[in-house]
Amino acid sequence: MRGLTGLVVLSFAFFSSMIGMASIIARFTRELGLSASGVGFIFSIAPLVAASLRLPIGILADRYGVRVFLVAGGFAAAGAGFTAALMASVEGIIVARIMQGIALALFITPSIVASFQLPDAKPSTAVAYRSASVSLAATVSPVVAGLLVDHLGYATAFGYAGFAGLTATFIALMLPLRENTTRARRSLKGSHVIVVREARKVTPFFAMALMDGMVFFTYQSLIQSHLRDMGYPATVYGIAGLVNGIAGAIARASTARLMHVMGAGRLLMTGFIIEALATGLLTRLYTPPGLYLVAALYGVGLGLIVPSEQVLLVDNVDPRVRNTVVSFYSISFDLGGFIGPNVYGFIAEVGDYTRSYTLMPLPSITAAIIVLFYCGRTGACKRKY
Repeated sequence: MRGLTGLVVLSFAFFSSMIGMASIIARFTRELGLSASGVGFIFSIAPLVAASLRLPIGILADRYGVRVFLVAGGFAAAGAGFTAALMASVEGIIVARIMQGIALALFITPSIVASFQLPDAKPSTAVAYRSASVSLAATVSPVVAGLLVDHLGYATAFGYAGFAGLTATFIALMLPLRENTTRARRSLKGSHVIVVREARKVTPFFAMALMDGMVFFTYQSLIQSHLRDMGYPATVYGIAGLVNGIAGAIARASTARLMHVMGAGRLLMTGFIIEALATGLLTRLYTPPGLYLVAALYGVGLGLIVPSEQVLLVDNVDPRVRNTVVSFYSISFDLGGFIGPNVYGFIAEVGDYTRSYTLMPLPSITAAIIVLFYCGRTGACKRKY
């Protein structure tokens, strides 16, 4: 299997598992009797667990290579799906979300760095196509999971997520990578000074990632709960995911070319502006068909943000400590994923969903301002990839 093809298929399988579960968990826990804030807490468990594990995994991946962590991440995702299928309870979902957090910690950072270790693709192309495969998974999995829930029940949908995770496990074993050499690994002794230096260079990206995580996880959990409370079937959220995924896949696949034309910094700024517009429209367009317009805009915004943000981040740090520094970035995203659903879920419970939607654009606007200052101060955004 060629490197770029393998990475695309691997990412598609892993995120099919993760997104398939995420697209029905909020709905499932609402049906078990949890409040909107309770659903937000359940949803935030995975990013919190991931955040606690990111740094040690990043350090170990810099020393021993990314493959073992990609394999373990797929296996943990499979375990989460099968656990939820066998334990149809709040306790079972909590265990499954913990396992999903472990999977995120094991897989996300190593898979980003793997884009820079493929033998047959430029990093900007690999990041763009890896990111597009995530959107393709977001296109397929919510629809599949929604249909399975509506016609065969939750256990079948969770089982689908488990089998997708197993598929990712086997693909990771075969992925061709240019791993660190033994000499390079030995050179990492005492590398904490390098890590601190490199992390300071890209600190604004950690703040951006925090904003990303707040919006990303809140968008999933809040809309699911709201649609369920209004009486819509699970398939409606699945269709919104389909529209989001198609728009996101097109945007993400286009970023390799757009980064060459516009530069990654301008593309990143554009993405945050579109994302803010999309979440702002939720105050009025939270039911179909208007919801599908929101989903398309959000897919485009996020699709422009993720690849350009990751290329700028990884390209501006020392290759010897990429996993470790990207771990800080991923931790920030996870912390946003913990904060967002809890804060916005609480606002929805004490007020209403519309009030939460009104405040959702704020993280994206903040991130756009951070990009503006970072690009103006460093000039790093002028480079075209």
